[in-house]
Amino acid sequence: VGIVYDKFTFGISLESPGSFRMDSFLGSERLRELLPERVSLGVQYDLNEYVFLYSELRRVIWERAYFRLNGIEEKPDYPSHT
Repeated sequence: VGIVYDKFTFGISLESPGSFRMDSFLGSERLRELLPERVSLGVQYDLNEYVFLYSELRRVIWERAYFRLNGIEEKPDYPSHT
């Protein structure tokens, strides 16, 4: 979603890639993954019609991501701030 106001453009993007499943991973293993969601915020300023400045912040939400190999669930390590 984006909004244009004068020389500024503001945008937000929400991505949820979903899950991935492979029943014959490396021959006999069963693999299932839940991929992490992503949130992106961007702002752009047009200096003229040829040159612009753009900045983007992105957050990957690892807390819900996991993979399961042969029924054993693993969660990836993600940085936590306290």
